[in-house]
Amino acid sequence: MLAVLGSIAAGWAAETQSDVAWLPLFDGKALSKWSFAPDFWRADSGMLIGQGKSSVSTFCHTRAAYSDFVFSGWTRLWETTAAYSNSGIQYRSGFIDSLSHRMQGYQWDIGGGFDGSLLPENGFPHDTPPREISEACRASIRKNGWNHVVITADRGLIRHELNGITCLEFNASVADGYIGFQFPATTTVMKVDFRDLYIRPLNGSFVIPDSEAVYLGLYHTSGLAPRNPVPSELPSIRPGYSATRNFYDIMGRSLMPVARPFPLIAR
Repeated sequence: MLAVLGSIAAGWAAETQSDVAWLPLFDGKALSKWSFAPDFWRADSGMLIGQGKSSVSTFCHTRAAYSDFVFSGWTRLWETTAAYSNSGIQYRSGFIDSLSHRMQGYQWDIGGGFDGSLLPENGFPHDTPPREISEACRASIRKNGWNHVVITADRGLIRHELNGITCLEFNASVADGYIGFQFPATTTVMKVDFRDLYIRPLNGSFVIPDSEAVYLGLYHTSGLAPRNPVPSELPSIRPGYSATRNFYDIMGRSLMPVARPFPLIAR
């Protein structure tokens, strides 16, 4: 009996850690499972497209939160000499303003020769300095062309890979959060494309499905103005910190769903 149980446990571990299927984040047709500002984002020709001109940085982001995973996708930023264009991919991230879909947290930077670099969006988490990519990684960037992004978030280790080259690795203090794609503040019209967006869960981790949809419904009907927390108000960062939970806590207990699906990570 013990041998049988051991075999089952070993099989489960192998399945959850290495053999879990890739799951589509975006079906190439619709954005019904995403939250975004419709003036800037659309689905067209199998792509998630951000286009226009915005006075603030805004994101098209998932309604589910993720912990340990491998993300794979393709990005194409249309850079011109007329203006500086940039974008980014958020992961294990929270929010500072849900109405304009502004995010904070780890960002895979895009544009200006910095593709694959780490940028703590909106200065958070404040224990993580920006990290630039290697020269080999920088040389692989295809300006105005498609670039392949792979982000691995495996417990406390994060890895960025661009076009098959490892750009950087770092130790993460934030354990979970949302995934989002950036449309930056810009004074001129710009365009960025994303396609073939997939995620593969690791370590038997699971997601909070559509948790933000419940929250945003309460938030939008409340009439409350968003408040951006200053650094002194943010909780101390520690291993296993939850960006998802922090979002609920900062904005007020009165707006929380009745059932709080925390902790996020199954260990």
